[in-house]
Amino acid sequence: MLQKRQPFHCHSGMKEESKRGAKRKLIISIALLLLFMIAESVGGFLSNSLALFTDVLHLGSDLISFTVSLISIFLSQKPANKTMSFGYHRAEVVGVLFSVMLIWMTSGVLCFEAAERIIYDYYKDVKPDEMLITAGIGVLFNFIMAAVLNSNSSCCSSGSIPQFGHTHSGDSKHVSYGTTGDYEPLDEKPPKNKNINVKAALIHAIGDTVQSLCVLTVALIIKFTNAPEYRLADPICTFVFFVIVLVTTITILRDVFRVLLESVPNDIKYTDVRTRLGSIEGVKMIHSLHIWPLTMGRNAIMVHITKGDKVESEGIMETATIILKTDFNFSYITVQVERYNSEIMPSCKDCQDLC
Repeated sequence: MLQKRQPFHCHSGMKEESKRGAKRKLIISIALLLLFMIAESVGGFLSNSLALFTDVLHLGSDLISFTVSLISIFLSQKPANKTMSFGYHRAEVVGVLFSVMLIWMTSGVLCFEAAERIIYDYYKDVKPDEMLITAGIGVLFNFIMAAVLNSNSSCCSSGSIPQFGHTHSGDSKHVSYGTTGDYEPLDEKPPKNKNINVKAALIHAIGDTVQSLCVLTVALIIKFTNAPEYRLADPICTFVFFVIVLVTTITILRDVFRVLLESVPNDIKYTDVRTRLGSIEGVKMIHSLHIWPLTMGRNAIMVHITKGDKVESEGIMETATIILKTDFNFSYITVQVERYNSEIMPSCKDCQDLC
């Protein structure tokens, strides 16, 4: 059953429950990461295993990522001011860019060390018992961290989507409003249950688990074959992990540059936004539509909407804002409604659709 909409306001408060839960999970994960990085570094030193040190590097990249996510949550709660009118959301992107560069440099050093071990037969000094124990603890640790990040709690329910006349409970439906106040149900979407930063951290934890299983496999091979030549698997594992780190960070770097270049976010289709706004009753034309990300998961939009002579601007602006918030989850919305000029707009280059 459709509910009566609440009085319209263009700004809606972001619920803090999701952010509090996300901060708690990230803080616990960072503490666990630091603890195990110290333990694995000791294990790598005792076993003389470069694969363990490479795994420590991977954990270090996750530590940086988690820390950046945590900082981004704190910064997102810092209010905008006259100097930083959009707030401090873009600081997250700068932090990610720095962390990727640091990871690449450290990975290069470890690959150089691995090549040196292969050339000069240093890999034969690997101690399988210490390596096996450390790798086993690593697998257990990553399962624990994944469980922490994947745990369900009421404080982590999504509060990031503004409420405009509907709720995000399991039996709710999205509602569209026409300029006359009529209600129209939209396609039902599943509710979101986790903060975007926690989701990213969970993906990292799953990747860490796979990598720890690989280190454990290498340790088992070295332990039970008991042949010096099989210890070559340790530096080879370093090269494999370097490729994994490179592939994962390249995708992150791509997202960073998409934000810095202000391209349309991957999860939003330009044509879908244009078509949806153009379907509003009384709208003649959509132009000057610009969509860009402020940071990952927080997008902005600016659009000009032209109307007929007998259509009220307020109704179109209200409907457009609700659509952009509920259907596309834009964080910052600027809608300009203007009267359609049949003599100028059809021939104006700036009013035409983008290629």
